[in-house]
Amino acid sequence: MKKGAMFNLLAEVLVHTTDVKAAKKLLQDVLTPNELESILTRIQIMTLLRKGLTQRDVAKRVGVSIAKVIHGARFLKEHPDAFSQFDR
Repeated sequence: MKKGAMFNLLAEVLVHTTDVKAAKKLLQDVLTPNELESILTRIQIMTLLRKGLTQRDVAKRVGVSIAKVIHGARFLKEHPDAFSQFDR
């Protein structure tokens, strides 16, 4: 199966997983701990930027380089609705 088809399959499986515990297990099975940590850090950066925190404050709060936060800010500038699913 090609990567595009695998990506679609992963998305379909996630969409049809209605149990949070099962979804967490699936993500832990599919991703390495480092991959999962990287994704969670990216979500945290984007969420804080969307809330209006400064880039320096985000970097300090998350414990990442300012360059990583700047990269995220550029992405959000180009895709303002990205990560809106995580707004709470």
